[in-house]
Amino acid sequence: MASHILTQSPRYKITAILLMTLLLLSIAMTIGIVSQGWTETIPIDDTTLPDETVMQIIFPSATELARRLGVDAKTYHKKTKGYIKGDFRKESQKIGTTNPDIGFNEAGNIVLRNPKTGKTIETDVPLDSYKGAE
Repeated sequence: MASHILTQSPRYKITAILLMTLLLLSIAMTIGIVSQGWTETIPIDDTTLPDETVMQIIFPSATELARRLGVDAKTYHKKTKGYIKGDFRKESQKIGTTNPDIGFNEAGNIVLRNPKTGKTIETDVPLDSYKGAE
């Protein structure tokens, strides 16, 4: 009598359904039925691939960039970022923006990012070359 009550409890049914689902899924993956449906294909073009030697790209806040460049935040926004945007107008167009986020890679070179799509493009120009640009 107690075993009949146990098999009718909602908790038992949920557990049984989950176990059966896992069993069927593992069988399907073993024989290759599901294996292709579990990967997501992300198209990659050459503007999103970092150089193989670069491991990390950093997009600091405007305040942090201003500090790194030795200018105040107002000067960074009004002048320095304008210089960078002007110098990299073609690169910005490649990633589909006129107002890119500005960051840098481990080598210290400028990286531009489209703030809407996340597409990036790396340059070979050091961020430090804009140090003190007013």
